[in-house]
Amino acid sequence: MSPNEITRERIKHSSRAGIPSAQDHRRLLTIADAAEYLGISAGTLRNWLSARRLAYVKVGRLTRISQSVLDHYIAEHTVRAFEQSEN
Repeated sequence: MSPNEITRERIKHSSRAGIPSAQDHRRLLTIADAAEYLGISAGTLRNWLSARRLAYVKVGRLTRISQSVLDHYIAEHTVRAFEQSEN
């Protein structure tokens, strides 16, 4: 990635961190589906939502989570491996 591309990515993610635009909403998931997608329990996900660790959508009394929010969360919390240099 060039420095300009890196800067664009940072700006894109920092302007509305965790809040997808209308076109980014690929799919709204139930709590059970979102928990399965992340590999955690539904109770843990509810705790995270209660603590506002993830953005969510209220549809009437129902709670939905955008798949793009989950993808953003995964990307932000991924620990990158060190690149090995050839000596």
